[in-house]
Amino acid sequence: MVLRKTVLSALCVVATLLARYGLAEAGQTQVWACGAGPETLYVTPVMTEAATVILVRGEETATAIQRRAASGVRYEAPFGIEFWEKGKEATLRWPQDTRTACRHQGPLGE
Repeated sequence: MVLRKTVLSALCVVATLLARYGLAEAGQTQVWACGAGPETLYVTPVMTEAATVILVRGEETATAIQRRAASGVRYEAPFGIEFWEKGKEATLRWPQDTRTACRHQGPLGE
């Protein structure tokens, strides 16, 4: 378990550096509405060897790596952050152990 978390953290650091310094191409940012508020979540894919997304929620940003999922696509970041999407629905866990339902709103700017 400790090795798994260490590898995940290392992959996230590499992906963050690649994205931040423009060394990896970013895809189109998708907008999600999460919770009763709703709160806006921005999800931007980054074209790295490990499937990666940048998650932005308010003032917070996390880099998440794709992990195995029985259905849908699940991304995991350090500190228990998780984004699991299936079609136009998703579940966000941020901070740890707080799960919020999200609904896809479409690409940013449309």
